[in-house]
Amino acid sequence: SRGDSEQSADRDCRLAIRSLFKMKPSAAAEADELFATAFATSPRGLYLAWRAQCLTIMKAERYSYNSDALKEQAEALCAHALELEPNNAMVLATVANTQGQLFRNHESSYGLAKRAVQLNPSNPMAWWALSSSSVYIGDTDASLRHAIKASRLVTTLPNKFWWDNQLFGSALVAGKLKLALAYAKECQDQNPRFRPPLRYLVALYANMELKRDAEKAMSLLQDLAPDFSVGRLVSDKAYPAS
Repeated sequence: SRGDSEQSADRDCRLAIRSLFKMKPSAAAEADELFATAFATSPRGLYLAWRAQCLTIMKAERYSYNSDALKEQAEALCAHALELEPNNAMVLATVANTQGQLFRNHESSYGLAKRAVQLNPSNPMAWWALSSSSVYIGDTDASLRHAIKASRLVTTLPNKFWWDNQLFGSALVAGKLKLALAYAKECQDQNPRFRPPLRYLVALYANMELKRDAEKAMSLLQDLAPDFSVGRLVSDKAYPAS
């Protein structure tokens, strides 16, 4: 029945989100398949938008290297998702993230995120997207405010580290280095396999001349990402901490 199909699709979507936030290549691939299965069962824009978010994370974390094919797929997913559910805050928020993080369409990302917050001010991903996009349009103070708002909405979620990731990023670009360090450490404690806080911890510790802490963060990062090097962190604009 239609009700059973919708329940099955929602279950697959929840499982996919859980897998995606394990932040491992195999789990991300599993999430991608589950989002696709959810859409095949019940054709909602939400599942397509989450799948685009999944591809964005795969690219940012370098799980997938066929960049052109991935971008083409994500672009089609975003367009179809917005066509099917143009007033769903989660659709708008995840598409905003894809537009900003994958395509660098920052004005579009900001507009979508702003509308997501207007439609559902209780949606933490909408605030995350607005925080992220605010950085790129140059409003760093607003970015930190939005990140704090998002974080407060997810206090009890197991994947809170994802929101804390935006917190330390926003604090960093706002020039609040001690705050950024505290948030990055908290984020890393919650999910030791999550690479972004380690990248920034290397830089923050080095900047504060905490050599032993910087070396420890570097060692952990090299275990998780064999392609990591300090040279790439400093000079490779394509590296995901530029």
